[in-house]
Amino acid sequence: MLNTASNAVVAKAKAMYGNRLKEADYQILLSKKTISEIATYLKTQTHLSECLKDINDSQIHRGRLEMLIRQDLYVRFSKLIRYADSDDEKGFYRYGILGAEIEQILLCARMIKNRDNVQMIAKLPMFFAKHIVFDLNKLANVKTLQDLLDTLQKTPYYDIVFPYISTSIDEFDYTKLETALRTYYYKEVLEIVKNNHKIKDPQAINQIFKTRIELENLTKIYRMKKYFNADAEQIKQLITPTYLKIAEKDIMKMIDELDAQGFLIALGKTAYGKYINPSNFRFMEYHTKIITYHMYHRNMEFALDPDLVLLCYMSLSETEIQNIVDIIEGVRYRVPVDRINGLLIM
Repeated sequence: MLNTASNAVVAKAKAMYGNRLKEADYQILLSKKTISEIATYLKTQTHLSECLKDINDSQIHRGRLEMLIRQDLYVRFSKLIRYADSDDEKGFYRYGILGAEIEQILLCARMIKNRDNVQMIAKLPMFFAKHIVFDLNKLANVKTLQDLLDTLQKTPYYDIVFPYISTSIDEFDYTKLETALRTYYYKEVLEIVKNNHKIKDPQAINQIFKTRIELENLTKIYRMKKYFNADAEQIKQLITPTYLKIAEKDIMKMIDELDAQGFLIALGKTAYGKYINPSNFRFMEYHTKIITYHMYHRNMEFALDPDLVLLCYMSLSETEIQNIVDIIEGVRYRVPVDRINGLLIM
């Protein structure tokens, strides 16, 4: 029997999910010709109206629009956590804090790598500011990799980031940094699930995270083979050693023996073959996102565990944000509508 707080989290998350952008909204957004038109629709016709209420539709920069939309995700998480036991230092909600910390570090590192001067570090709600282990204001003013490292002193991230910081920005390997941080994230989250006996369906949550790890590994393997002609040892350094539906020995054999096309053919014979095989292939990230989208959506409909529902709602919201960003970027670079539409997950 769920307690009142648990019932509240489930009910609120499912109600918020009901307000998500639907296919009709995406088709309207795809018809827009400018960033301003997209901003106006999101501001006046969707659940994002609150976070965009103060923008100047006609002058907003696409970077700021994206930042405000991503910032709203943290606001929604904070609202849902009010219904849970957020004073429990070992509570499952900490997965969201860890995720926010890592996303902000990676966003900052990506801005430095791309020499992007647009301010993209989100202003996080008080709930996050209270729990995050580094100074967000200091992070927002980072200009160099050394600044980033200095900001992370006396946090668990310092030792993770340190090996990837170099004096030359051209030598900075963002991909390896991302792998190291995501490996740390998944390790910590799986420990939270293992040690928190209040979680009602730890098996389902474990399966979600392990599926995500495995799919991220498959994406890295394919991309490294297809676009970088990487050898087996280079690829093995980039994957997180967690296996779920494909055995470790089979993954290692695929890395050692197959090229990119052979890898796709082999995936078509695995448990992921319904979604990933050469006959229906677009690009790897699209297919892995479709798999996780269906996994989250199914749990949103049927799950009653508040931690599981919270996780799936936030993950589905991240997919929605990525859809919006893909539309914004498509309009910015004048990508044909049918190509943008082919990127959307819904």
